[in-house]
Amino acid sequence: MRKMTKKLQKQFHDRCHALLKELGCKSDKTNWYQYTLDTIYGELRLTVEPGEYCLTLFTRFNDPDKVGPAVPYNDYNHCSGKWNFHLTVKDIDTIISELSRALKAVLPETEKSSESA
Repeated sequence: MRKMTKKLQKQFHDRCHALLKELGCKSDKTNWYQYTLDTIYGELRLTVEPGEYCLTLFTRFNDPDKVGPAVPYNDYNHCSGKWNFHLTVKDIDTIISELSRALKAVLPETEKSSESA
């Protein structure tokens, strides 16, 4: 596997942080996670990690038992509440679009409608 370029890492970092703020994430300095997001399944904690070999958005639901069908079963750990995105696609627009679509699927209806306006 080839390393991600520094330019791509920075683009992912900047665009991902912008997306999270646009979706209504709140800054969280109390633990390892950088943000929290209110979802239809309760609080989701998130952190951005542009690594050398893949670009990752780490997320974790506070209450895994509440998580339902908007989160794909194969991509979600039902025991820990972790729902992580490890991305190797080099096209930053595709990456941000996929993250946006996945995260919007778990937003309350009022949030979804304000995002599309």
